Amino acid sequence: MKKAFILTATLLLFFTHQTEAQKFKNSAGFRLGHISGVTYQNHYSENQAFEVILGFHQQGVQAYVFNEWFKQIPFNIPEDFYFYYGVGGHIGYAGYSQDRYYYDNANEIDYDYSQKNYYTVGVDGITGVEYRIYAVPMTVGLELQPSLDFYGFRYVDFDFWNFQVSFKYIF
Repeated sequence: MKKAFILTATLLLFFTHQTEAQKFKNSAGFRLGHISGVTYQNHYSENQAFEVILGFHQQGVQAYVFNEWFKQIPFNIPEDFYFYYGVGGHIGYAGYSQDRYYYDNANEIDYDYSQKNYYTVGVDGITGVEYRIYAVPMTVGLELQPSLDFYGFRYVDFDFWNFQVSFKYIF
Protein backbone atom coordinates (compact mmCIF):
# COMPACT_ATOMS: atom_id res chain seq x y z
CA MET A 1 0.00 0.00 0.00
CA LYS A 2 2.79 2.37 0.90
CA LYS A 3 4.61 1.61 -2.40
CA ALA A 4 1.44 2.29 -4.39
CA PHE A 5 0.99 5.63 -2.62
CA ILE A 6 4.61 6.67 -3.32
CA LEU A 7 4.31 5.59 -6.98
CA THR A 8 1.01 7.47 -7.39
CA ALA A 9 2.42 10.60 -5.73
CA THR A 10 5.55 10.48 -7.90
CA LEU A 11 3.54 10.07 -11.12
CA LEU A 12 1.17 12.84 -10.08
CA LEU A 13 4.11 15.16 -9.41
CA PHE A 14 5.72 14.20 -12.73
CA PHE A 15 2.58 14.84 -14.80
CA THR A 16 1.80 18.05 -12.95
CA HIS A 17 5.32 19.26 -13.68
CA GLN A 18 4.97 18.32 -17.37
CA THR A 19 1.71 20.23 -17.67
CA GLU A 20 3.22 23.25 -15.96
CA ALA A 21 6.31 23.12 -18.20
CA GLN A 22 4.20 23.66 -21.31
CA LYS A 23 3.16 27.12 -20.15
CA PHE A 24 5.95 29.65 -20.15
CA LYS A 25 6.26 33.21 -19.01
CA ASN A 26 9.61 34.32 -20.45
CA SER A 27 11.68 33.73 -23.54
CA ALA A 28 15.10 34.98 -24.61
CA GLY A 29 17.11 34.46 -27.76
CA PHE A 30 18.38 36.01 -30.94
CA ARG A 31 17.06 37.09 -34.30
CA LEU A 32 18.66 37.16 -37.72
CA GLY A 33 17.67 39.31 -40.66
CA HIS A 34 17.38 42.97 -41.56
CA ILE A 35 17.48 43.89 -37.87
CA SER A 36 19.65 41.28 -36.12
CA GLY A 37 20.12 41.22 -32.37
CA VAL A 38 19.13 39.73 -29.04
CA THR A 39 15.61 39.63 -27.64
CA TYR A 40 13.80 39.12 -24.34
CA GLN A 41 10.05 38.56 -24.11
CA ASN A 42 7.77 38.51 -21.03
CA HIS A 43 4.24 37.11 -21.34
CA TYR A 44 2.34 39.11 -18.74
CA SER A 45 -0.99 37.51 -19.68
CA GLU A 46 -2.08 34.49 -21.69
CA ASN A 47 -2.32 36.38 -24.99
CA GLN A 48 -0.09 39.43 -24.44
CA ALA A 49 3.64 39.93 -24.18
CA PHE A 50 6.17 42.70 -23.66
CA GLU A 51 9.32 42.38 -25.82
CA VAL A 52 12.65 44.21 -25.64
CA ILE A 53 15.14 43.89 -28.51
CA LEU A 54 18.70 45.17 -28.76
CA GLY A 55 19.12 45.33 -32.53
CA PHE A 56 21.96 46.09 -34.90
CA HIS A 57 20.65 47.98 -37.91
CA GLN A 58 22.03 50.50 -40.44
CA GLN A 59 25.57 50.53 -39.02
CA GLY A 60 24.24 51.33 -35.55
CA VAL A 61 22.52 50.02 -32.45
CA GLN A 62 18.88 50.54 -31.48
CA ALA A 63 16.75 49.43 -28.53
CA TYR A 64 13.23 48.33 -29.49
CA VAL A 65 10.22 47.91 -27.18
CA PHE A 66 6.98 46.18 -28.24
CA ASN A 67 3.60 45.29 -26.79
CA GLU A 68 2.41 42.14 -28.61
CA TRP A 69 -0.84 40.17 -28.88
CA PHE A 70 -0.86 36.43 -29.65
CA LYS A 71 -3.61 34.40 -31.34
CA GLN A 72 -3.53 30.67 -31.92
CA ILE A 73 -3.83 29.89 -35.64
CA PRO A 74 -7.27 28.22 -36.06
CA PHE A 75 -6.64 26.16 -39.20
CA ASN A 76 -6.00 22.41 -39.33
CA ILE A 77 -2.36 22.67 -38.37
CA PRO A 78 -0.64 21.81 -35.06
CA GLU A 79 -1.91 23.83 -32.11
CA ASP A 80 1.52 25.23 -31.29
CA PHE A 81 1.46 27.74 -34.19
CA TYR A 82 0.67 31.31 -33.16
CA PHE A 83 0.07 34.52 -35.09
CA TYR A 84 1.14 37.72 -33.35
CA TYR A 85 1.12 41.44 -33.95
CA GLY A 86 2.15 44.46 -31.96
CA VAL A 87 3.23 48.08 -31.79
CA GLY A 88 6.20 49.80 -30.24
CA GLY A 89 9.10 52.13 -30.76
CA HIS A 90 12.85 52.39 -30.82
CA ILE A 91 15.72 54.69 -29.94
CA GLY A 92 19.42 54.51 -30.77
CA TYR A 93 21.89 55.66 -33.36
CA ALA A 94 22.49 54.79 -36.99
CA GLY A 95 25.44 55.28 -39.28
CA TYR A 96 25.15 56.81 -42.71
CA SER A 97 27.84 56.65 -45.35
CA GLN A 98 27.76 58.38 -48.71
CA ASP A 99 30.01 58.02 -51.74
CA ARG A 100 29.89 60.92 -54.19
CA TYR A 101 31.55 61.23 -57.56
CA TYR A 102 31.51 64.60 -59.31
CA TYR A 103 33.32 66.58 -61.96
CA ASP A 104 35.34 69.59 -61.03
CA ASN A 105 36.06 72.55 -63.33
CA ALA A 106 38.81 70.73 -65.24
CA ASN A 107 36.38 67.86 -66.07
CA GLU A 108 38.25 65.49 -63.81
CA ILE A 109 36.36 63.04 -61.66
CA ASP A 110 36.64 63.76 -57.98
CA TYR A 111 35.58 61.44 -55.18
CA ASP A 112 34.12 62.32 -51.81
CA TYR A 113 33.27 59.91 -48.99
CA SER A 114 31.45 60.92 -45.84
CA GLN A 115 30.52 58.92 -42.75
CA LYS A 116 28.01 60.37 -40.28
CA ASN A 117 26.18 59.05 -37.25
CA TYR A 118 22.69 60.18 -36.32
CA TYR A 119 20.51 59.62 -33.30
CA THR A 120 17.33 57.90 -34.31
CA VAL A 121 13.89 57.46 -32.79
CA GLY A 122 10.97 55.76 -34.42
CA VAL A 123 7.64 54.00 -34.38
CA ASP A 124 7.49 50.29 -35.18
CA GLY A 125 4.97 47.60 -35.88
CA ILE A 126 5.53 43.87 -35.75
CA THR A 127 3.65 40.87 -37.08
CA GLY A 128 4.69 37.28 -37.42
CA VAL A 129 4.16 33.57 -37.01
CA GLU A 130 5.69 31.60 -34.15
CA TYR A 131 6.01 27.86 -33.62
CA ARG A 132 6.46 26.73 -30.03
CA ILE A 133 8.46 23.55 -29.53
CA TYR A 134 7.84 22.64 -25.89
CA ALA A 135 9.95 19.46 -25.99
CA VAL A 136 13.16 21.40 -26.70
CA PRO A 137 11.98 24.14 -25.15
CA MET A 138 12.18 26.89 -27.75
CA THR A 139 10.24 28.94 -30.28
CA VAL A 140 11.03 29.64 -33.92
CA GLY A 141 9.44 32.66 -35.56
CA LEU A 142 9.26 34.53 -38.84
CA GLU A 143 8.38 38.19 -38.49
CA LEU A 144 7.89 41.41 -40.42
CA GLN A 145 8.78 44.68 -38.67
CA PRO A 146 7.88 47.89 -40.54
CA SER A 147 9.34 51.05 -39.05
CA LEU A 148 9.20 54.83 -39.39
CA ASP A 149 12.59 56.32 -38.50
CA PHE A 150 13.51 59.90 -37.64
CA TYR A 151 17.28 60.50 -38.02
CA GLY A 152 18.40 63.51 -36.03
CA PHE A 153 16.42 66.50 -37.24
CA ARG A 154 17.28 65.83 -40.88
CA TYR A 155 15.84 62.65 -42.35
CA VAL A 156 12.69 60.56 -42.20
CA ASP A 157 12.62 57.01 -43.55
CA PHE A 158 9.84 54.43 -43.82
CA ASP A 159 11.16 50.89 -44.08
CA PHE A 160 8.44 48.29 -44.62
CA TRP A 161 10.32 45.10 -45.57
CA ASN A 162 12.23 44.27 -42.39
CA PHE A 163 12.11 40.46 -42.21
CA GLN A 164 13.67 38.46 -39.38
CA VAL A 165 13.86 34.87 -38.19
CA SER A 166 13.93 34.48 -34.41
CA PHE A 167 15.03 31.64 -32.14
CA LYS A 168 14.10 31.89 -28.45
CA TYR A 169 14.62 29.67 -25.44
CA ILE A 170 11.44 29.53 -23.33
CA PHE A 171 11.45 29.38 -19.55
